Amino acid sequence: MGILALNQPEQPAAAIFDLGGVLMDIAVGRTIAAWAAETGLTPEEVRRRLADLSLYHRYERGEITPEAFQRDTCRRLGCAMTAEAFDRGWNTLLGLPMPGVDALLADLAPRLRLVALTNTNWGHAQVWQQTCAATLRHFERVFQSWQMGCRKPEAACYQIVLDYLGLAPGRIVYFDDVAENVAAAESLGMIARCVAGPTDIARELESLGISPRAEP
Repeated sequence: MGILALNQPEQPAAAIFDLGGVLMDIAVGRTIAAWAAETGLTPEEVRRRLADLSLYHRYERGEITPEAFQRDTCRRLGCAMTAEAFDRGWNTLLGLPMPGVDALLADLAPRLRLVALTNTNWGHAQVWQQTCAATLRHFERVFQSWQMGCRKPEAACYQIVLDYLGLAPGRIVYFDDVAENVAAAESLGMIARCVAGPTDIARELESLGISPRAEP
């Protein structure tokens, strides 16, 4: 019995959560539609002209200013927008916390260390820090790509969080809705799961022996 107990894997001591698509509703299509309406382009044409995501990724790493991001995005669209119209469309991407998220995190907080790791940018952060304030209070810390100078799935992004937690990667469970990000976390030794909302999270936690008491 003692030998079997020694061979049992340790239960996770911390959880890292992505925000958009995991705890908070996001939809790129809302921004595409808003910018299409503003510029007179079709949504398909907006998507085509912005298909190269390198500019967006630079913004998420904090490498360019919001003003430079707006200027270069409008240049790629071939249409001018006022700063107000641009921001209005840009921020429609962001929704509210998903139903059941707050109850789930409140239930987990006494049992696991909770942190968030999100690819985001200065402009969006100003919005979700307000609209998701009640959800964010459950986290020890929220790591944001634009402040870190790196973004998921880059290994450096995860390492900053691992260093902060100071735990063996195998004692950390990581949740994201992007398979590439999940694979990167898994390659660093974390328990990583691809999820799309609190129901998925609760199911994966239960499979790890952590049964949420709150209904998601």
